[in-house]
Amino acid sequence: MIAAIVNATLDYARIRTRAGEVGLSDNALTSLLGVRLSDFNDDLDQRSISLQVLVRLSQILAMSIDDLIITSEKHPEPTAPTTAGDDQVLLALAATYRTMSIRQVLDALDWTEDRLNAALATAQAHLAATPLRLIVTDQRLAYLILAGSVPADIQTRLLANDRAGEPLRPQEAAEAMRLVHDRLLAPFPDERSEQRPTPYDLYQNLIARGLALPDDAAGPADPDRPHLGPRVKIHPDVMFALRLTSTPAEVPAEA
Repeated sequence: MIAAIVNATLDYARIRTRAGEVGLSDNALTSLLGVRLSDFNDDLDQRSISLQVLVRLSQILAMSIDDLIITSEKHPEPTAPTTAGDDQVLLALAATYRTMSIRQVLDALDWTEDRLNAALATAQAHLAATPLRLIVTDQRLAYLILAGSVPADIQTRLLANDRAGEPLRPQEAAEAMRLVHDRLLAPFPDERSEQRPTPYDLYQNLIARGLALPDDAAGPADPDRPHLGPRVKIHPDVMFALRLTSTPAEVPAEA
């Protein structure tokens, strides 16, 4: 049997603490999530927790999926001496194909499971001081980078560059136009209207695309609706591009 390297479970203590911070009781959290957290307690390997549950829980608590999970990494000892160069071959294969079934790896390399386990343990030891990992789950080998290895500001810039040539999704376009509408009517407050917070995924996408900015003056996210992100405002450059203002955004002076 190929040794698994990463075990994961929900961080129940952190989840319940966060729920308390946003004013959600166990019953309220269950109502929003559609399932009780306690239902997962007896699931030792947590296989009954679906991706949909993780995403929904992330939205409700405004936490990243990484923050919802505890991982324990185990670096298995080789069950047999490692053949010289096997770890390098395995790393090259994993880096090339990113994910493969164990059967594919064994057939391609003509190795036994013991030989693969030995190479895997040695390769993982080499990677321990790096943000890269070789993991085995459900009889698949995967080559991954640890979450958070790339700083958030760099990720934001790269995401904006990647999406610069992509058309807006209908939801993004509608949300951007709503923000333009809110900006135009800002001098004419209406007690009957409410500035709605932006859904969290749209909040991130609009900022990444350079269409919106965090609206610090509007305060934090609505604690009664934690699945929504903080409030945003339309980027001044968008208003300028639409000829609704006479000047673009001011560029901060370099220090």
